[in-house]
Amino acid sequence: MMSFVRQTKANGALIQFTTDVSERLLVTHCKTPFLRTSRQSHTYVDQIVNILNREETIRLFDLYLALRMASDSASAELIHTEHEEMTTIDPTLEFLQRVLPEEESTFHGPRPFRNHFQDPNGLTSTDGEIALHVTIRPDLSTLSVAQMQVLYRLPDLSSVVSHYINEASPGHSACMWDTQGTVSTWNKFRIQLHSSFRGQHIEKSQLVQAYPPSEEHPFGYCDAVLLRRGGGDRYGMIYGHSIIHPLTSSSSEVAQVRAVFTPKNKSMLPPCLAAAPLCYVRFFRVLPLSAGRPSVRLYQVERMVTPMGPVSGIVPLTDIDRPLDLVPVFDTALPGVVTSKETCMEGYARYYLNTFADKETFHVLHHQSQ
Repeated sequence: MMSFVRQTKANGALIQFTTDVSERLLVTHCKTPFLRTSRQSHTYVDQIVNILNREETIRLFDLYLALRMASDSASAELIHTEHEEMTTIDPTLEFLQRVLPEEESTFHGPRPFRNHFQDPNGLTSTDGEIALHVTIRPDLSTLSVAQMQVLYRLPDLSSVVSHYINEASPGHSACMWDTQGTVSTWNKFRIQLHSSFRGQHIEKSQLVQAYPPSEEHPFGYCDAVLLRRGGGDRYGMIYGHSIIHPLTSSSSEVAQVRAVFTPKNKSMLPPCLAAAPLCYVRFFRVLPLSAGRPSVRLYQVERMVTPMGPVSGIVPLTDIDRPLDLVPVFDTALPGVVTSKETCMEGYARYYLNTFADKETFHVLHHQSQ
């Protein structure tokens, strides 16, 4: 019905960068209905539009009859109960139910749905809207801070950890654990959110990765996240300070998770530091729309770098708000880096913040940008 090229230029990349959805809709809503038309090219579009309008009218009338014939009080009670019920949502299965219901019973997802909010040993944000999960057994159970610094190639790790301990424990004794202590590390964790549209719905958990450098990924394999920012220098940023930027006002930061760790012996820490694992992150600055290509309607983020090095810091795991999808701005490749799919998150100075990754991300970021 519409030109993919024109729509992509006007609205950005296709959902999840795939044509599967649009191609399926092309079959069910254009090619199949074509058999019910006069098959004349000059009137085809108008006939398809009329068919879709009539189908929508029929469905709306059926809904009206169902509600009209039912008891008003019973309908109201049913709607209220459904709205208040805590449920889970799976966008993939919901899509299949609509466009390919006959295949629903034979479709198997990659993993069963798990509600991390019900995990008694799980982590939740202070407002209870976000659940986080790390495995009981760390990927690396015992490392010194110096060993972690070499393994993850984080030259400022010791300084950032020391700064965070001092900033996050005012009035508490933190001298029992310092950069001479040992840590356990994880290569990934899961984050699960309540729907921003209906708080009773729980989304599927998403994986956030923070793998150290390896032969396959010479700069590591690390994802970007949105952070809930508090007041002051709470993140232990050693090379910079929080930036008030146009997209997320003064409430959030965009960062890349480079490592997830926790002190080996938490009994050596004051309670304010022992509650959740910590993340070493590197921050991005969000640029105004006018700084990139305004026609794309996507914000750009750039690495925050000073003459002393990247702007980095330590963040409690529970301060992570949601994963983000970054798309490289391909004309900003860094010198000396061979760009490929293994190095794309490290090989560019700027990235597009993909607000169209899913409707939840679009809703949250669009709301914050107002």
